[in-house]
Amino acid sequence: MKRCRLYKRLRNPKAFTLVELVLVIALMAILSAAVLPSVTNRLNTANDEDLNYYFETVQYQVGTIRTTYNDAMQEGQTPVLAGYFLTTARNIQECLRAANNHSEVFDIEVRTVNVAPDPNDYNYIDTIVVCIQFYTKDKKLIVNGKGVACSPEQATNGAVAYSCKVVKIWYVKKDLKSRIYRQGGAMS
Repeated sequence: MKRCRLYKRLRNPKAFTLVELVLVIALMAILSAAVLPSVTNRLNTANDEDLNYYFETVQYQVGTIRTTYNDAMQEGQTPVLAGYFLTTARNIQECLRAANNHSEVFDIEVRTVNVAPDPNDYNYIDTIVVCIQFYTKDKKLIVNGKGVACSPEQATNGAVAYSCKVVKIWYVKKDLKSRIYRQGGAMS
């Protein structure tokens, strides 16, 4: 009698057999393997769109800083934007950092030397690197004692800046492999 009850339980049409369970699990694995690359690709595309947005935003802001700087200098005034004096690369960097309060997303570095950044120098966060150079009234690049482009306060010959030019912008992407994600050309 006990065997009959066990036999009835095993033959219950409401229960799944081991083969049915294995087939369902296999089908789920196949479907997830087919869908996963598509989802990953969509996430990467969305991330790239965000990076492009940040890059273009900073590029626009740097253009505004350049225009403000050049206009103020031609009028003989001190260039100021949003309460920041735009007289040095460091001040411009602080102005850009304040305008882009994305400290958890990317950082901004402003330099005067037009050399591509080494991605390995940026350890922990994406960085947008901006190269701005300052020029005298007779359109000579302001340099330090070693002949390297610098901010006006670092010039050893007492040169006074009259204009600035954005030479290049780089987006250094920090992921599994450090790389320069995107770069922009000169903006005069």
